Amino acid sequence: MEQSPLSQQNNITSLARQTKVYIVIGVALALVLGAVIGKWYVGKTYGIPGYVADIPKHGLDLRTKEKRIFVLNGRELWSYALGNARWTMVDKGLSLTGTALGESIIEGVGPMVAYVSNAGARKELMVSDVHGNKLRIFELEGGAEESYDIFLNEWSPNNLQLLFAVAMDTGGIGQNSFILSARAAEIDRGFYVADLNGGKIYKLAVGAEEGQPWESLGWLDNNTILFSKGDALFSYSLRLGRPVPFEKQLFPQGKKPFAFRKSKVSERGTFSYETGELGDNPNSQIYFFDGEAYRLVKDGGWAENQFSLISPDGSLIAYSRFLTENTFNQKAEIHIYHVKDGKDEVLPFEFATSFMSYYWWNNTRLVVKEPGSELAFLSVYDVINKKQELIVKKPADEGAVAP
Repeated sequence: MEQSPLSQQNNITSLARQTKVYIVIGVALALVLGAVIGKWYVGKTYGIPGYVADIPKHGLDLRTKEKRIFVLNGRELWSYALGNARWTMVDKGLSLTGTALGESIIEGVGPMVAYVSNAGARKELMVSDVHGNKLRIFELEGGAEESYDIFLNEWSPNNLQLLFAVAMDTGGIGQNSFILSARAAEIDRGFYVADLNGGKIYKLAVGAEEGQPWESLGWLDNNTILFSKGDALFSYSLRLGRPVPFEKQLFPQGKKPFAFRKSKVSERGTFSYETGELGDNPNSQIYFFDGEAYRLVKDGGWAENQFSLISPDGSLIAYSRFLTENTFNQKAEIHIYHVKDGKDEVLPFEFATSFMSYYWWNNTRLVVKEPGSELAFLSVYDVINKKQELIVKKPADEGAVAP
């Protein structure tokens, strides 16, 4: 049976409408797919905003669970394997500088170590893993850059991203580290993140302007860094590539953290930090943040509560207390605060300054190093079993010292 001309016209119109709908849906799907592929490609090629350069291909072991103790001995960097008591020299001729921005080496316990090496007129940011594999990821040439340096701030919680700064060395005056000079235009100053897993370096959009500098307070997680500027707090999202005002009340009103960078975020997202005030009634306080709110755990005079460092599981806080009765009677102690029950204990270490170094090996063992670049004392203390494993003690125990 033949269709009438009117029916044929209706069929053609209906087919045209269906085709138009299919075309619209196809274009929409193509746009969505293109956006997804484009985002993936841009992310794979350039990563987060602020892309600077690729990190050279390397053989670093980013997946190892092995850890070493990395410490300075003079201008040499050494690693110590606790399992077989073996020393290994990592590098020598290191740059020894430091301000509030960071240090030239991140001493401590972990699968890798970052440090700044002086290679002739160049200053090189190096990374080495527990197997001795090395990678140069950033460098400053000599000449106009002689008064500038690389300052290492902190590893991210997963130990795959390194926060560092390029700034003028002001002799330890951290608040003036980003000063302007006639040669400022020649230096690309500011904060950077080296992403070893993604193989790229990014420059963060903070830290290069005149006036009140940005100050890094540490990693909040593997994607977020906390910064302060004046009395304001900002969280810097690596995905967004910019700082945004930090709305959550992370710290008590008017209690800006001091030395927060030392207090690395634990596996549970908890951390400890200090605040302090000078004046007629100086004080120092340690706060504990449980991921939702803060609470005061230690309160005392100036220098009585310093350099708090939380254990990986967030259960213990190591801190130092500097006591001085008179010019000839000064001492520093290391304390352990138990978060669960509030118990406080003094460890069997006593130094003449509170600037000793200590790092958590695991949830219950603390590595303790005497202050200074010369390796004179190194020990591991088991907080639970109250046992000490002496690794280095000069000059009485020369045989245990790194060769």
